[in-house]
Amino acid sequence: MTGRTVLSAFVIGLLLTTVSCSTMGHRKKEAVAQYKLGVSQFLAGNNQAAYVRFQEALRLDPNNKEVYNALGNVHLRLKEYEKAEKSFKKAVSLDSQFSEAHNNLCYVYYKTGRHEEAITSCERALANKVYNAREGLLQPGLLLLQAGTLRQGPGGFRGRPAAVAQVLPGILRAGPRL
Repeated sequence: MTGRTVLSAFVIGLLLTTVSCSTMGHRKKEAVAQYKLGVSQFLAGNNQAAYVRFQEALRLDPNNKEVYNALGNVHLRLKEYEKAEKSFKKAVSLDSQFSEAHNNLCYVYYKTGRHEEAITSCERALANKVYNAREGLLQPGLLLLQAGTLRQGPGGFRGRPAAVAQVLPGILRAGPRL
C-alpha cells in the first residue's frame, strides 16, 4: 500500500467511527427522552403508556439502569411481583450501588413475604452513603416489626442505632421510588 492509500483508509475509518459515535449518542438521547415521557405517563397513572415508553427506551439503550428501575415500578404497581423483581435485579446488576433499585427490590421482597431478603436488600440500599439513610430505615423497621424483632436502644437493627423507632409513623408512607 502506498502512503496515500493508508491515509485514505485512515480518514474513511475515522469518519465511520465519528458517524457511529454520533448515532450512538443520538440513540442515548432518544432513550432518555423516552424514559422521561414514560415517567410522565407513570406519574399520571397511565401504566400502559409508561410501559411502552420504557420498552422503547430499553430498545434504544438496553443498559439503562434507570429505565429498568422505572419498568419495575410499573410492574410493581400492577402487582406483577415476579416481573418487578426481574427488572429491579437487572437494574442492580448494571449498578450494584443503585440504592433506589435495591430499595424497590426490598419492597418486592416485603410484599411477597420474603423478609430476610428484604432486609438484605434494604441494607444494600443503605450501604450507599449518598442514599438518604433516614428514608432507607423505614422499610427495614417495618420488616423488623413484622418479624417481631425490633429492639430499642443501641444496636436495635443489626448494629445500627434504633432510629427506626423514631420514624415509625412514616413507615406506611414508605414505598417504591423511581
